[in-house]
Amino acid sequence: MSSSKSSFSLLEMLVYLSIVVIIGSILLNFTFSFLQSFSKTRVKREVIGNARLAMELMTADIKAAHSVYTPTSTFGSNPGHLSMETLVNLPVKEKRTYFNYYASSSRLYLKRDGQNPVAITSESVKIDSLIFTYLQNGTTGAESVKIDITVISATPSKEYLSATTTLTTAASVRGNYK
Repeated sequence: MSSSKSSFSLLEMLVYLSIVVIIGSILLNFTFSFLQSFSKTRVKREVIGNARLAMELMTADIKAAHSVYTPTSTFGSNPGHLSMETLVNLPVKEKRTYFNYYASSSRLYLKRDGQNPVAITSESVKIDSLIFTYLQNGTTGAESVKIDITVISATPSKEYLSATTTLTTAASVRGNYK
């Protein structure tokens, strides 16, 4: 009787093992690249989302304001401070009230008279630059405010997780027009 016995030679085992290691390395690299890209995208979305929200809130408040309150505003420097006089959402028995936008501890805050400051941006981002520019039409006296804001990721411990965005806009004060 002849028995057929199949076995692997040492060379065959090494070839198979090499193929498994190569395929495993490729899959592992693909998985790490995918996770890294996902994290980078999440950080970019967080930075852009915070910058957009801040810009939309400031723009809407400027448009609804009655006037720019220049004595307490800081224009043309970083960090800027914007004070506005408004006739909207007045406290009881008041004819006017004020609100302020400013950066502190790398976050953007909104402070309305008689209320505590509210952080507009999340802790996952930092305000790197906030500059307000006062614009006034010499003929009509119409007021506008230009806003430049730069938002960065708060924990760029790894280079691939850092993100930065800069937004610029201008808004006209419309509340004093009848």
